Amino acid sequence: MAVLNSTMAIHTWRAEHPNDHLILRGADLRGANLRGAALGNNRILQIGPIGSRRDYLILKAGPELDEVSTGCFTGTLAEFEQAINKTHSDSRWGEEYRLAIAMFKATLALEARPQAR
Repeated sequence: MAVLNSTMAIHTWRAEHPNDHLILRGADLRGANLRGAALGNNRILQIGPIGSRRDYLILKAGPELDEVSTGCFTGTLAEFEQAINKTHSDSRWGEEYRLAIAMFKATLALEARPQAR
């Protein structure tokens, strides 16, 4: 695996290592056109601005991936749900976050169902 921090470095590395995996954590991809990018079986869902910080809530999910991030929080969907219940309880923000969690779970459940042909 490689860690690269620019789109030019990614392009160059990818051409030289077509079968290796890339870690893009921290890469600045602003302006990069990722349309048609091969994400494998992973899903990225984003909603926002939401919650007490009016930030974006991002879910990255796949066979070996379960990560939720917003503001300074990064963890699994279950950990996020626990943090919301502890931090926001029954407040407006807690309700808003729980609605987003329900949408994430429903979307992933639909994704897991076999597709009709």
